[in-house]
Amino acid sequence: MEVRHSDDHQRADGYRYSTGSNIVYEHIELKPLSLSPKGRGFLDVLILYLMRNITLIVIHCSAVKPGQRSSAEDIDRWHRARGWKNGIGYHYVVRRNGDVELGRSLDEVGAHCKGHNSHSIGICYEGGLDEQGKPADTRTPEQKLALRLLLEKLHDQYPVAVIVGHHDLNPKKACPCFDVVRDYIDLEPGPRITRITRIIL
Repeated sequence: MEVRHSDDHQRADGYRYSTGSNIVYEHIELKPLSLSPKGRGFLDVLILYLMRNITLIVIHCSAVKPGQRSSAEDIDRWHRARGWKNGIGYHYVVRRNGDVELGRSLDEVGAHCKGHNSHSIGICYEGGLDEQGKPADTRTPEQKLALRLLLEKLHDQYPVAVIVGHHDLNPKKACPCFDVVRDYIDLEPGPRITRITRIIL
């Protein structure tokens, strides 16, 4: 799996990268967020919990046809054109070839699901429309694998977070054009999911 990067530093979510580099990972390794350069202390953990208590991981599609591109750079440009000065609203973008591209840092509030941004992580896969421009599950095998690996790591890091699709939180949206809760039921936080999905669905 390849993770592409654009500048030179180590992000809070554990990815290290340098300008123009393409780093190939056998698996995605996410490290706990750190508010301290020397690592997390008890106070760091407490502050981080109060600042970003992640209870949702929300899956989106980029709503592009098979021949259209939507990289993290593209989405960042689109979102800035809409007046979002912080750029891309998602934390991750999963490309058709399985590359996972980084958006906002995990310690930053996203802009991907109204009413839920403060306590969620947003993941967007490239696609979501068929050739006619209608909503469709267009995930490639590479995307499905990369998305599952990413969700498994995030589930380890945020074990109480419920994994849902944008549609589950806003029924007017077709996004992400597949049943997220069904596909990742094994990664949901145990008995809580029964109660929560009854509210969402």
